[in-house]
Amino acid sequence: MKTTSVYLTFLVVVLISVSACATQPNLIGNPGFERPDEYDASLPRGWYRLQCRPNNMFVDKSTFRSGNACMCIISDPDEGTPWGTKWVFNLDKGRQYKFSLYTKWNGVEDGCSVRIHAAPYPMRWGIGRKGKLLFGKIYKNKEWQRHEATFSMPADMDVLAIYVNPAPGKKPNNRIWVDDVSLYASGKAPSKPTTTTKPRVYRKRPKIKIDKTSNALLLDSKPFLPIGIAHPKDKAGVKAVKAQGFNTVWLVQDSVHLLDDVYDAGMFAFIDFSLLTDMREWDEIRRQVSRYKDNPAVLGWHPKDEPSRKALAPARKAAAIIRKADPSRPIIINAANPRTFQALAKMTDVLMSCAYPVKTRSARLTQDTDWMDQASEAVGGKKPVWWWIQAYEWKGDGRVLPTVAQERCMTYMTLIHGVKGFCYFSYPQMKRKTEPALWNSFKGLTAELKQLAPVILSATPKQEISVTPADSGLHYLLKEHGGKKHIFVANPNTKEIKATFTLPGLKPGFRLSVLFENRKAPKVVTNSFTDVFKGYGVHVYEISP
Repeated sequence: MKTTSVYLTFLVVVLISVSACATQPNLIGNPGFERPDEYDASLPRGWYRLQCRPNNMFVDKSTFRSGNACMCIISDPDEGTPWGTKWVFNLDKGRQYKFSLYTKWNGVEDGCSVRIHAAPYPMRWGIGRKGKLLFGKIYKNKEWQRHEATFSMPADMDVLAIYVNPAPGKKPNNRIWVDDVSLYASGKAPSKPTTTTKPRVYRKRPKIKIDKTSNALLLDSKPFLPIGIAHPKDKAGVKAVKAQGFNTVWLVQDSVHLLDDVYDAGMFAFIDFSLLTDMREWDEIRRQVSRYKDNPAVLGWHPKDEPSRKALAPARKAAAIIRKADPSRPIIINAANPRTFQALAKMTDVLMSCAYPVKTRSARLTQDTDWMDQASEAVGGKKPVWWWIQAYEWKGDGRVLPTVAQERCMTYMTLIHGVKGFCYFSYPQMKRKTEPALWNSFKGLTAELKQLAPVILSATPKQEISVTPADSGLHYLLKEHGGKKHIFVANPNTKEIKATFTLPGLKPGFRLSVLFENRKAPKVVTNSFTDVFKGYGVHVYEISP
């Protein structure tokens, strides 16, 4: 009789628990992986491939625990550990949650790894370092088996990140399957604290437009030249890039929390949504735009970085969502392939690109300007083109850190080809104690760009200048502003070049100056002057009555 009583009590508790979960919605959309991604039929909707290719993570209809599909992930040591990733937003802080899933494994290597992290407001990298591990186990069952976890959402975290992957090993074909994933809130939501913080009061937000004649960005009708840099990781990084003369930063999902620090520094930022676009988190993109659009430091929105041709459709949808949520700021997209220029030019207000030409085998700086000309052609001269200039190295593709001379030359070459915004990739790679020369040079380079900003952002006149010899390889541009003429010249080659510049109307009575150099200007003889350019050399001439 006592055993029966205990059994009945246990049964009542189980039924109450099941009933409580049944009243709550499953917070995992597409729990059985039957619905494919709206743009990639091989990908389960709501899940994201991290560090893997389509043939490493896909919807598998050959086996499943229920329904007609599951998710399969296959190891590939050559590519690194592939992860199936799901992020869950807007959970109640301090509330308990119950998580479950079914897994099975093919017996190769170490099984199926399931990890659940809580992260600060959206973060792509550094979750293990800055977030909190709520649950982590490796399962080695070869038939479908259910696994559970119960945890509380930390009060100081914002996002739940679920990671499923074949446990790392050295052998290929470690294959795992996942099905019927669930996440339920448990019990009542904790009461929110009664104390509320006052919303921050910002200065007036500038009206942002693009000048139709010069393609210059206008802030409250005044031309503004973005001089930007990527990846300041913390408040100290924001202060450091400000001190070097930068006025704009690129904030991605693991640095968007720095927006108020950017505002306090008197700088601007364009905010990247690549991670959320890849995850198809359209509602979260809307929430973030709504959250940040009142901050005057927001210069524009960046729906997707370097979209491939296959990623153009989700980038287009993200751009449309952002534009509807905030039509007052420009849409900016960075393209890494000239074959996408035409398509991206139609969905953006500002087209960006990057060539990053400095490598161990060669430093063909003209790759920047070749692509720059294609980008200008894609926008038809009707939209601004901004440029990412290489300031990093990566052994993976042979790129090396540019020299100070190469950096200045690339900057002026893109200026000569019509760029209206400069961005440098990236801060962490330059700010190294072992190689500080490039980083230290930026204080002077950004000062030059700020001084020349009115000239750079002015409309380009008819080019009446000629150079001898014609095959010098020099890149040059004539600009007019404030009653003065400016000639920008850059040598993208390593060899020294001597050249003569002829400009109709240039008379001996005019004053020719060489800016940013402590030397006398060349002598003007019959509308012409001659000068020498060292390898990667740049000269800026100013002609005034």
